[in-house]
This record gives sequence, structure tokens and C-alpha cells, in this order.
Amino acid sequence: MAVLGLIVALAKAAEPNCDPTVSVNQALDSFGQIDLEAAKAALVEAEVAAGCSGVVSPETLGQWWLIDGAIADTEGDTAGAVASWKAAGRVAPELWIADFGEVLKARWVAANDAPGSEVGRVNVEPTLPEGYSAWIDGVEVSLPIEVPVGLHLVQIGRTEGAMSLARMVVVSPQAEFTLGHQLRAIEAPPRAIAVQLHVGLGTEFSFGKEVQVGELIEPGTKAIGDLTVGARLGWKSLWLRVVAGMSVFPGKWIVGTGLDEQTQSPTGATQSAVGGSGSLGIGAHLGLLEIGIEGGIFWPRRIPLGGVASVQLGKTPLRAEVRGGTFLVAESKLQAADPLPVSLEPYVGLSVVWTPDLLR
Repeated sequence: MAVLGLIVALAKAAEPNCDPTVSVNQALDSFGQIDLEAAKAALVEAEVAAGCSGVVSPETLGQWWLIDGAIADTEGDTAGAVASWKAAGRVAPELWIADFGEVLKARWVAANDAPGSEVGRVNVEPTLPEGYSAWIDGVEVSLPIEVPVGLHLVQIGRTEGAMSLARMVVVSPQAEFTLGHQLRAIEAPPRAIAVQLHVGLGTEFSFGKEVQVGELIEPGTKAIGDLTVGARLGWKSLWLRVVAGMSVFPGKWIVGTGLDEQTQSPTGATQSAVGGSGSLGIGAHLGLLEIGIEGGIFWPRRIPLGGVASVQLGKTPLRAEVRGGTFLVAESKLQAADPLPVSLEPYVGLSVVWTPDLLR
């Protein structure tokens, strides 16, 4: 359970922060601790988060610009402070952060009492594809549009809950700020759960002692060929797969049921045997890398338990996969009086896996 908990934690860590309010609150905490660099970094994170959040509320924007203005004022940037405070007053005129004190409040009031009727324009290039809309300071707009000069937050997305791009812009008097993008026309919405085919070809290298499994005498060190076919399910940053396959075990196939009278060794001819396999795996996506745990059965009488990691090969549906763990091997009896022991057999595996999308 501890390993599974770690996988879930890694999956959550891999997901981006898409809540600018969280970052704005972090900036406020950092400013309260007089850590200006951390506060500025948190506001940069807020801008990134606005690119995958919903529409940023006037309250969050107002707090954002109040903090930005307080930082600029503390650093001696009077013009920057006035620009941020005017932007805050424009979207949330009644909002003030009491912890900033009366001195900063007086400067905030003065900034918003100053006249300011000049305008500029905001545009986007190329024209937004069908299905996308633009929001400026939390209000849906049609571009190009005239806006008051100063700071503005431009968001572009499909709906109010699915932004694709956000940018904090400065609009100058009688000038046009043009925002570039690489958005494409909207395709069918992605499924909550992606389904992929799994076809793998590889080898398991195991290191143990010579054992008898069924009618097969296996050498201590061996390479087990493995062909697997199954399905993979993807949900957010987690994956689950179920596969079945065919395995080729090298060894000495026993022809008779007795022992050689002189050597007391099983009689037979050297050849390989074919068995089946099945496994269940679960793990997390970390970009192009995947890690997880896997268990199952290699028939006859072999249970693999271990970890798995793979990396996508470029933009193809191919993945290079490495596995490692131990086989639990139940040995057959050579004679009726012998016990039935279970041995541990460490293994590493290498495979190339083809994972084309079936449903996404």
C-alpha cells in the first residue's frame, strides 16, 4: 500500500497548478514575511495557472494587483505601483488588504483618484479558431477591443472552465497590443479515460538455481522470451494495464518419467517449452516517463512481482520498457518423497511496447 500511495502522490505532483487563487494567497503570505522574491515568483505562477483555470474572478485579480503594487512600492518603483493599484481599483474598487497598513492605502487611494481616460487596443493574431473565446479582466470580449491603458489579464479558452492561454499585458495609450497564439480548431473533447492497445515483445533475464517446473528442467540463468497483448487505461496521471501473453522457456524437456540408472538424472532431450503469462500493472505518468508496479503469473508455477518503468520513443506510440523484481517459483517433485519448495528468482526484463490509441 505504501508503494501505491507513493505512485498516487507522484501522479498528483505531476499535475500542474491551475488555481491562480492559490498562488495569489502564497504571494500574500510571502509579502507578509518580507520575502519579496518569493512573492514575485508566486505571482508569476498565478499567471501560468490562469492559463489552465477558469475565468479569474475580480476579487482574485484585485488582490493580485494590490500585492503587485505593494511589492513595487516597497522596491521603490512608484510608476509600477501606481499601474498595479489602478488596475486593482478598476476591477475591484472596494477591495483593500488591511494588513498593508494606512500608508500604502493612502497611496492606493491617490493612484485611483488620479484622472485616467486614455485607451488602447487589445487584439489577437491570428484570429481565434472557431470554438475559442477571449476574456479580459474576467469579462468575455470580442477582439479587437478598446480598453483603458494599463495592466490587463487576457485569457483565451473554450469555456469559462477550460482556459488554454493567459497573459498579463500592458496596454499603452493609442497603441495596440497584439497577442500571438498557436491554438488550433477544437476537436472532439478528450475522454475522461483513454484506452490503448498493448502489444509487447521482449525478454526476461532471470537468475536462480536449476529447478524442475512441471516436466521441464530449467537452467539457473536463463532468458525467457515473452510476447504480450492487452489493454491500457489512462486516467489523469494514472495508468492501468491488463495483458496476457505467450512465454518461451529454455531447458531440458523430460521424455520419460524415471531417472537414468547410472547418473540419477532425468532422461530427455534439450529443447524449449511454451507457457502462458498474464499480469496486472498500475502506475503514474511523469511526462514521457511512466513508472509502476506489476504482478501476475507465468504459467507454469511462476509468479512475477516487481516494478516497471518505460519511456515514450519520440512522438510514436512505441515505448521502451524495463522491468525488475523477483519470480516466486514453485518447483515440482523429482520423486514422491521430495518436498515441494518455493524458490526466489530475481529477474530483469526489457521490452518494446506498441501502444496505439483505441479511445481517447
